[in-house]
Amino acid sequence: MNQPTTAPPRHATPRRHIGGPCIVLALLALLSCGAAAEALESLYLVRHAEKQEPWPAELSVYQPLTEEGRQRAEHWASQLRGKHLAAIYSSPYGRTVQTAVAISTALKIPLHTDATTTEPDQIADFVARLRTEHAESHAVLIVGHSDTLPMFLRHFGADSACEERLTLHRSGRHELIKGYSGLFHVDLTKEGCDALDRQNVELPDPGDQEAALEPRPVALDPAQLVASSQQYRVIYGHESMGVAELSLVPGEAGLEARFSTNIGRAGIQQEAVIVLDTDGANHQKVSIHGPMGPSEADVEIRFEDGKAIGHTDFPRARQKPQGKLPVDRSIPAGTFERNSLFTLLPAMPIDRVAAFSLYAYDAREDLLQPIDLRVTGPRVDPTKFAGAEAYRVEISGMEQGFVVWIHAETPRHVLGIDWIGQPWTYELLPGKP
Repeated sequence: MNQPTTAPPRHATPRRHIGGPCIVLALLALLSCGAAAEALESLYLVRHAEKQEPWPAELSVYQPLTEEGRQRAEHWASQLRGKHLAAIYSSPYGRTVQTAVAISTALKIPLHTDATTTEPDQIADFVARLRTEHAESHAVLIVGHSDTLPMFLRHFGADSACEERLTLHRSGRHELIKGYSGLFHVDLTKEGCDALDRQNVELPDPGDQEAALEPRPVALDPAQLVASSQQYRVIYGHESMGVAELSLVPGEAGLEARFSTNIGRAGIQQEAVIVLDTDGANHQKVSIHGPMGPSEADVEIRFEDGKAIGHTDFPRARQKPQGKLPVDRSIPAGTFERNSLFTLLPAMPIDRVAAFSLYAYDAREDLLQPIDLRVTGPRVDPTKFAGAEAYRVEISGMEQGFVVWIHAETPRHVLGIDWIGQPWTYELLPGKP
C-alpha cells in the first residue's frame, strides 16, 4: 500500500476500497426475519490501537502498532462482532489502517480509507455521505485518532453534560479522548448527549480470557426457578411492533420455558416451548410452531444421550423454503437452547460470576455456538426501569448480540432486552412483574 510521506493534505487522498463485498446481517435471533433499515441507525467509533513509540514525527503517517496494539485490534474485532457493521472507514495512517484491517479481515466487511475523517470542516459532509451511501445499513465503524474522534462526538452534540463520561479533555490547543479502550456509540435516532455512549473495553488478561472463553455447564439457582410470566412490548426504533411473552411453568415432564412472539405487522405468531428437567439444567425437547409470514414454522427436536434428534423447518425472510430438514447431532453437556436463554438467564450465576461462557443451540438452524456472557452490576440507572436495581448482561458470540437487563430482587426476572447495533427492544409492559 503506497502512502504519503507526510500527513495527507485536505482532498489529497482519494477514497479506496479494501476487502470483499459488503455483508449486512439483518437476522434477528428471536424474530428471525428483521425489518430492513430505512436509514443508517448507528455509528461506532474507536481509536487506533497502541502505536510504536518513540517514532520520527516526519514519518508519523507510517507509524505502526505495537504487539499489544495488534492484540487490541484483534480484540476489537471480537467485540464488534454482531453489531451488523456495513463498512469500516479509517484515516489513511498506518496505525489506523492496521487496526481497521484486523477488524475488516475478521468480520469480512469492506474497509475504506478516507482523509476527510481527519478534517474538522469536512465532518458534516462526511457524515451526510455516510447517511446517503448506507441508508439501508444498520451501522458503520470509524477508526480514528485521539484528536479526531472528539470532532465526531462534538458534531453529534457532546457538551459539558457528557464530556466527562466520554473522556473528552483538552491538552493545549487540542481536544482529545483518553486511552485506547473506548468504544463509542452514536445512536442516530437520538440527539445530543442522549445519543452518545462510551463503553470501556479493556484487553483481557490471557489467563482470564482462556478460562472465560471455554464453554462450561452452569448451575441454575433454584430460588429463581419459580413459575412466572412476563409480557413485553416489542419496539423497533420508536414504533411498537407487537408483544412477546417469557414464561416458566411446571409441566407434566418437568419445567417448561415458553417464549412467544406476536408481531402482527410481520405476520409472525411464533411460540417456542422448551421442556426441561425439574432443576432446569438439562433440556428434554424443543418445539417451535406458528406462522412466519406466508410460511409456517415446524421444529421438533428431542435431546437424549448427548444428541439432538428431530427435524427443523423454519422459514427465513428473503430465502427460498428449504422444507423439513433432519437433525441428528451431538450436543455437549450443559447446552442451552437459545430460545430458553432469556427465560433461564435470571437463574444463572450472574450474582457471582462477572463473565462465563456456555454452548447455545439454535434448534431453528440446527446450529451450535459457544457464547460469552459478561455481567455488570447490580446498579441503579435512574433513566431505566423506574430506578430498579438491575444486572446488565451482554451476550455475544451469536450472529446477533444482546444486552439483557435483569431485576436484582429474588426471584429475578428480565426487565428488558436490547439488540446491540439494532433499534429492536423488548420493554416490560407496565403492571407486569
